[in-house]
Amino acid sequence: MSLFVMEVRRRDRNPYPPNSLFQLVAGLQRFLRQERSFNEISFFSRSASFCRLRKSLDCRMKELTAAGIGVRMLRADAVSMDDEIQLWNGGVLNVTESKGLSYAVFFYNCKTFGLRGNTEHRNLDASQFTLQCDERGERFVQFYSWNSKTFNGGLEQRRLQPRIIKQYAVKNDRNICVYDIFAAYLSMIPAQGPFYRAPLSASFAFGKHPVGVNTLGKYMQLMYSAAKIDVTNRKIVNHSGRVSYCMHALVQRRI
Repeated sequence: MSLFVMEVRRRDRNPYPPNSLFQLVAGLQRFLRQERSFNEISFFSRSASFCRLRKSLDCRMKELTAAGIGVRMLRADAVSMDDEIQLWNGGVLNVTESKGLSYAVFFYNCKTFGLRGNTEHRNLDASQFTLQCDERGERFVQFYSWNSKTFNGGLEQRRLQPRIIKQYAVKNDRNICVYDIFAAYLSMIPAQGPFYRAPLSASFAFGKHPVGVNTLGKYMQLMYSAAKIDVTNRKIVNHSGRVSYCMHALVQRRI
């Protein structure tokens, strides 16, 4: 089995990608269990029986990854400061219209609170946000990240606590205050239930139904399109906001 892992190739003699190689071994295990009734076989457990196989598989997968085989280059590009300014100057982000306010809370959920891609936005609940004051009387919006990719409350995380992020009411050099944006939005939607409510075009209000999954999955692209920002040779998707959050956190850590 160890030799098989190291030498197996596709029909065109090229190596399998790392994940495909893992699936081949998993398929062999399934065949032995189901077709040959070897139910006790477990290639991936920590027992000593297949230690050499696991080491060979781990080594080969690392070799293939280092060679760039099967590595998908899907990295999202970050939202630049110029992009953010253009989104505000073009009126795409604003606090006077339903759609503009919806875009604004989405944008700063990415950039300020670090929400990933699409799933974390779809699962977001209004009760995860609260408006509070500290002992000095300074206002802040507090976000409880209890349904993120890195925290799902399973058995292995029963002793962990979800991240809690505070954003204080501080205006930047363009007179934009993230606290004010969230305070305005939270006052217009129910305190519990889906966070992203459908913006109404006829009035400055939000409907009972959540934003559609397909629409929410393209929010960042819709914002860039409305602001007429050139995205040639750039990959701008919902995860772009998370990339900006990580880059900002890295800069702050170095400082």
